[in-house]
Amino acid sequence: MYIITNRNFRKYRNSDLYTLTDDPNPNGSKELRLFEATPRDAAGGKWDIHIIPDRPEEAEFEGLDTDFIRPWNRRRVGSDLVAARLIPKLRESGRNLVLFIHGYNTTIEDALNRARRMEQVYDVEVLVFSWPSNGGGDSALEELHGVASYLSDKSDARESVGALDRALWRMNALLQDLNAGVFDAARDHARASRPDSRDEERRLLANYLREHACPFNISLIAHSMGNYLYKKLLTSSSERLSCACTFDNVILKAADTNHHDHAEWVQRIRARKRVYILINQDDSALGLSNLKIGEAQKPRLGATIAQQNAHNAAYIDLTGTLDREHSYFDNQDTKRTVPNLEPVMRELLNGRIAHRDLPYEVGTNTYRLD
Repeated sequence: MYIITNRNFRKYRNSDLYTLTDDPNPNGSKELRLFEATPRDAAGGKWDIHIIPDRPEEAEFEGLDTDFIRPWNRRRVGSDLVAARLIPKLRESGRNLVLFIHGYNTTIEDALNRARRMEQVYDVEVLVFSWPSNGGGDSALEELHGVASYLSDKSDARESVGALDRALWRMNALLQDLNAGVFDAARDHARASRPDSRDEERRLLANYLREHACPFNISLIAHSMGNYLYKKLLTSSSERLSCACTFDNVILKAADTNHHDHAEWVQRIRARKRVYILINQDDSALGLSNLKIGEAQKPRLGATIAQQNAHNAAYIDLTGTLDREHSYFDNQDTKRTVPNLEPVMRELLNGRIAHRDLPYEVGTNTYRLD
């Protein structure tokens, strides 16, 4: 599993392993590094973390498909190496890719364990974007760190906007390179086949693209305060984001951000298929979040069904099926106790349309999970 992060990191003495801290990178909050994480055993919980060099040696690329990395005459960087390893893996496994932005008070181990459970339950590959929240897991919402920690994490989320912007821009550039490389090969293939007509050439071109173009869907899921970070990016002055359409689905889950005027930033999201907003009005963590700074904290997007007015979003209300759960999307127990949630989450995370068969309430513009 790969990690994109602006956290600080330390190398263990006499080892090639690293640990990621709860602090921002000392070179600035926009500074990104890439790491590869592997579980130490089948039970999970502990991880071995290796750094991806900013400038990998050419030997690192031996045996890897790098034809799509453009321009070909530049020095390859760490993100090229990750793409050259990950894309063939996705092609061979038939899995889809999910970018996961975690929430408040999440250690790197918590983020990796959550991502691994998503992989196991929903048959996807997860790429983790991890920002320097203070650590302790979602249970820390219950008073362990209190208002000071909550506000500190909100500040860290705001400071991480530039890092997330760089990460999304680089992902989009790599996908454009992949598709451009495939198109060039498709055109050469069609012309080499010596078609009798332009229509035949176009048919050969379309067939090749269907077989060789990006064979996997890509979705983004932002959990809890990860939505606040994503919102701040969408309301920033980034010009690069406006032209990026990287994701098939964008899933705003248990969003710990204001419901008020959410349509203004949600409608800036460009998704190939749909933006999904998942709601649990009984979410205990978002209920506590509402209390963190008293009346200044407005109702949370992930726990409110009034005025669902973002025209590009499908709102799915899970209230009544999940009790007071907050982190249901990666929970094996939820798969057992709420079996009708699993197929919906599977469709969402695999970049497919997930709400067609759900009952729809016109009055609230909300789909319901019965």
